[in-house]
Amino acid sequence: MTEPKPGLGLTSTLLGRATKTKAPVKVEPEQSKKHVRTLPDNQILIQPSRKLLRSDLPKTITIKKDTHMAIKQIASVEDKKIYDVVDEIVETYIKNMSDSSKKVILNAVREVQKNMTDM
Repeated sequence: MTEPKPGLGLTSTLLGRATKTKAPVKVEPEQSKKHVRTLPDNQILIQPSRKLLRSDLPKTITIKKDTHMAIKQIASVEDKKIYDVVDEIVETYIKNMSDSSKKVILNAVREVQKNMTDM
């Protein structure tokens, strides 16, 4: 009987392969440098670490009745305070502005935040 030829048929797999291919060398991708931007992508308005007091909040804001009702209903549905809903609306509005306008607003907000009592 003839000897089984390596690499052909079932007998070659039972006997083991004569030449094994080596796995390619694993190349890890390099980390690219992060771009430093002048405008922050995170929150614009700071969230207080303590419960806000009456002195921390402005006394009045003049808006139309239907706008007030909409804000009030949003706060009711999402189980939030009205000022939290207004903060979210303002942040969304600022994020959608042009970069030059956003920078002016952020500078003004940062100045007010520096002067606020610790929150």
